[in-house]
Amino acid sequence: MDIQNFFLKLDEIVEQISKIEKQRNEFNKVLKSVKDIIDLRVLPPNLTKNLWGNKLYEEVKSASLRGLKIAGIDGGLISKSYHGLDIVIIRAVAAIFNYGKIKPMVKYYPSDYQFPIIKTSFDPFTNIESELFANLERINSEIDISLGVLNEQPDIILLDGSILPQLRERTGLKASLSNKYNKIVKKYERLFDECTDRNIFLAGCIKDTRSSHFIKIFIQLLPILIKKYPELRDILNSDYNYRKLLAQNRDSDFLFRFLDVGERSLIFDYHDFANKLPRVFSIFNDYWVDKIKIFYLKSVPFDLPSRIEVLVPESNKENIIKMCDQIASIILPISNQHIEFGVPSVLIEADARAKMNETDIDIVYNSLFDKLGKKSPLLFKLRRNRRPF
Repeated sequence: MDIQNFFLKLDEIVEQISKIEKQRNEFNKVLKSVKDIIDLRVLPPNLTKNLWGNKLYEEVKSASLRGLKIAGIDGGLISKSYHGLDIVIIRAVAAIFNYGKIKPMVKYYPSDYQFPIIKTSFDPFTNIESELFANLERINSEIDISLGVLNEQPDIILLDGSILPQLRERTGLKASLSNKYNKIVKKYERLFDECTDRNIFLAGCIKDTRSSHFIKIFIQLLPILIKKYPELRDILNSDYNYRKLLAQNRDSDFLFRFLDVGERSLIFDYHDFANKLPRVFSIFNDYWVDKIKIFYLKSVPFDLPSRIEVLVPESNKENIIKMCDQIASIILPISNQHIEFGVPSVLIEADARAKMNETDIDIVYNSLFDKLGKKSPLLFKLRRNRRPF
């Protein structure tokens, strides 16, 4: 591609983005005009059995943090693959904020500075399996820290990421990976059980979600809402196909436009409208999966809403909504410290504590190489990483 075509391509991309932005903003303008009057009780029960609440959104009131102890857990990961060896180094940390009158007292679990954990595998993994091996080891370290921090008696534990770790494709995986995942699932279920017994809130904050679960729900609801609310019929008269427009959207982008700061979305389940769960959760005990509720929270004006997954060991609708609102009210005031970064401060601190440098794994490799030299081809670097010229 020559330079002229390069810039023509850039202009083409800009034009496409501008068109998409215009259509989505027009759609959102119509939807927000009736945002306050839409009542989901006009919908048939089969469309609302996995939804919690009567509105598409709710305002969230910031809780007083005084007296609360909030634990945030995150893990750092660096991995490299060599000819016959995968090396992973991991450091998982809990930052614990104990809120007093003015500012929180901060401590960490473990309390001492931790050297990274070194994990290795000699299995002949594919590139995808190597990445999966590394992520499973990170998740395993984080869940171990989560179980350990229970003894600190926090009021709420915030995980960086989902509270239902997923292996989207388990068929054909090597036994070592499947066995590791099975053990991790059991640890998560133990965490759910412990949090329930100790009355500790548990939530996962997914910062960069690409989910379209909420969109799929909304696509099912919208045709009936259009019939019930005449103000929405402008959508049908637009120069775009609203179904295609929504189908190409993601939850976070859609809700960034729809929600105002300090609002959460409708609460919903993992189940689809046929009351089926995604196959990836088949290994989890159905009891626990049923207790996980999801909503999106917009905490700052210039960042996407975060997907929040919460453990809600309740069956009553009012209690489910109440518990989700309590958790949202705690997350909101610790996620609005910067207008362009809506992440809970306790998770930012845990991330900073757990972070490692790329040179850390080089130290591990060089130490092994110094002891073994060129005697072992297992330690040979991949050719793409060791070009001699």
